[in-house]
Amino acid sequence: MFRTLNRRLNAAMPLITPISILIGVLIGTPLSAYTGFSPLLFAFMTFAGSISMGFKDFVHVMKHPGPLIACLFILHLAMPLLAMMLGHLAFAADPYTITGLILGAAIPTWVSSFVWVNIYKGNTALTLAIILIDTILAPFVVPGMMSVLIGADVHLDTWGMMQSLFGMIVVPSLIGMVLNEWTQGKIEQVWGPRLAHSPNWLWL
Repeated sequence: MFRTLNRRLNAAMPLITPISILIGVLIGTPLSAYTGFSPLLFAFMTFAGSISMGFKDFVHVMKHPGPLIACLFILHLAMPLLAMMLGHLAFAADPYTITGLILGAAIPTWVSSFVWVNIYKGNTALTLAIILIDTILAPFVVPGMMSVLIGADVHLDTWGMMQSLFGMIVVPSLIGMVLNEWTQGKIEQVWGPRLAHSPNWLWL
């Protein structure tokens, strides 16, 4: 029953996500009191995805950095340039909107990327490496891109960003990989199918 429901939720995620965003925009104020739970939920989802990954998977990604470099190139150069082009086409008389579009495209990828990759059985090791390196580079790359493209200065809360990364990504991922290595992959066989249902329910 739960596996069938989970498959149906997976198929409906492209519809569920914008609806959830719309609900958050419309009734965000009453729900803002519960935002403190978000890091815990993201940490749990990161852990659920990490138990299927060993340290050798992460090392393999670092030894073959081609896909990693390509993703960072797309994230921090191709996408901001595309956002700037589209912004000038659609909002030529509104520099603030153009700046917002470029900033939105240039900011680092976060835990939601890991959740999506985990739901659709992608390369979690590559995604985790991208998030870690992306967040380390963000305090330098994002202001640099904004300065080059629009001549604006952007100040980021580097320490707050690192704290969020540590709590939502590093710790749960390390725990998941340690348990995977310690049990020789058996934890993924036992708990993987059970935890696989959690991301969709938590997204709802």
